[in-house]
Amino acid sequence: MESLLDRLKSRYRLEILEYDTTGERLDDTVFYVRFAQAVRGLIGSAEDGFLLSLLHDVNHIVQELQSLGQDPREAFECILITGRTLQETTGEGFYADVQRIRISDVVEVFCFQMPGGGNIFLLCGPDEVVMIDTGYGIYHQDVVRMLQHYGLGDLRKIRRIYITHADADHCGAGGLFGAEAYMHTGSLAIIRQANRAYGSRSESSILEEVYTTIINLFSHFAPPESPALFPEESIGMRSIFPILTRFRVHDLEFEVLESLGGHLHGQVYFLCLEHGIIFTADTLINFGSLDEERRRYNSLADFLVTSVNVDSDLARTERIALLELIADLDKDLIQSGRRCLVACGHGAISVLSGGRLEAAGPIERYRPEGGRGG
Repeated sequence: MESLLDRLKSRYRLEILEYDTTGERLDDTVFYVRFAQAVRGLIGSAEDGFLLSLLHDVNHIVQELQSLGQDPREAFECILITGRTLQETTGEGFYADVQRIRISDVVEVFCFQMPGGGNIFLLCGPDEVVMIDTGYGIYHQDVVRMLQHYGLGDLRKIRRIYITHADADHCGAGGLFGAEAYMHTGSLAIIRQANRAYGSRSESSILEEVYTTIINLFSHFAPPESPALFPEESIGMRSIFPILTRFRVHDLEFEVLESLGGHLHGQVYFLCLEHGIIFTADTLINFGSLDEERRRYNSLADFLVTSVNVDSDLARTERIALLELIADLDKDLIQSGRRCLVACGHGAISVLSGGRLEAAGPIERYRPEGGRGG
């Protein structure tokens, strides 16, 4: 053990938290060795060189959090819980909360809340199905089985995928569907740089870069390889947000609104004015509709990167502007007995009530046959 530690210390900056030369308390001594064994159990067989490289990256997170006064043991535990949660919520452990709402005479929207990470939305028209965000890659097979359960199993009908932003829980299965994907140029840059803080004032943050590596690894990151990109020049403004382009899903016309980059560079929103629905990505989240397991999972990323928003000030500005935009749309829609539906990045499709988001319509729990999830 001493020889191993000497070799590690010669290449990596390590802090030995406890070291008992008698070997009587081995389980509490060599923290990195225990961590490596746990990670190997999550990612399967891996070359030692790869595992050492990953340990080197993780050590950066631990040192950075230590400098912020955080317990390094908690950082290790959060990383492992992240991987274990994703692994344990696949297969028999998979579940989802599902909403089904008619938007127009011919188009329905399905909202599938994953066990961990962001929502998957399907806009179902008579001739095609359009997906908005894809969930983690690790959930792909479970999602396919779930779509079959809801009569949506013909994946050939999913011809377009629109990505709101480059986080793994929103685009990480995009390359596993045979559909053309559309995203912002900034999202593609983040995917290629493997750094969720790329293009923001937090770009040099080691926490963001290493967290991106870890979550992409644990979640089986498989984004679209050659997506179509939204135009970079705006064609107008909606509130404080540039309108980049428009697209149609049968009788629904959507504006693609460019965010200010508060949550992530390149994040976009999709707004249908006529039929009153807006996909807000992670700028608006109905936290009240999240169950305890989802809240706990979401808190892990918050701890490891200190904030999931790469620019908290811009994120606050975006939230205020979106809430004002939704409130204004509601005034017009209420006259015809409708409400503006808020399709959040996480949580239930909601309506704005008294300044707060409240779930719209019934929500059912999906579990695979014989499953134990949720």
